[in-house]
Amino acid sequence: MDVNRIIEIDFERCFKALILYSRAIFIATLALMLVGVGLSGIVISQEDEYTAHSSVYSIVYGSYSDSTNSLQTMIAYAEIATSYKVAERASLLIGEKDLDAETIQSMISTEYENTNYTYTSVIDIYAKSSDRNTAVKVVNAVNEAFVLEISSTSGKEDVKQLDKAYDAEQTYNATIAKFKTIGLCGLLGFVLSCAFVFIREVFSLKMYSPKDASLYGTLDVFGVIPKFK
Repeated sequence: MDVNRIIEIDFERCFKALILYSRAIFIATLALMLVGVGLSGIVISQEDEYTAHSSVYSIVYGSYSDSTNSLQTMIAYAEIATSYKVAERASLLIGEKDLDAETIQSMISTEYENTNYTYTSVIDIYAKSSDRNTAVKVVNAVNEAFVLEISSTSGKEDVKQLDKAYDAEQTYNATIAKFKTIGLCGLLGFVLSCAFVFIREVFSLKMYSPKDASLYGTLDVFGVIPKFK
């Protein structure tokens, strides 16, 4: 005769177990939140981040060949905006010792887009910094330095400034990131502790009813001897 115990999930009993062990669940949740506090201090950036945006463009209302050449110039020199040479020129324009070429180069990123219908090319330039004013200052300097560098390299003035930055958008909030980390760790602690109690209750060897003792009718039960502590 197969007398293997049948596993049955009694949700009411599991729910009562969760209430019974609610203190332990609370402690586990609190412990994981404390881990989140320590983790956020190590792996999460402690400074806010601001991103400033400016752009340059090239457009020619001439022959098809003139327009094509201008666009090809923008494509060929699009990566110059993030080059050390442009960063060095931007550093000279700013004139601050703490904003050297290497620092500026690490702050800059670009995106390129063009419209064949109007023969227009636009390069969006972005600068990221923990200081709002620094981001604005750097992106405008790089914008100007890029236009000067293109003119110097190609000998033409087809590339011009389109938009300057007057403010920077906050793209990263360190405080919110910390609270998210702490909250996620706390949620993880809550879920794991609840899952542990739930699984422990489901696979418990304790008998809560006659059907547990009889293995759901597979055995004859003559009596039950309770175990008192």
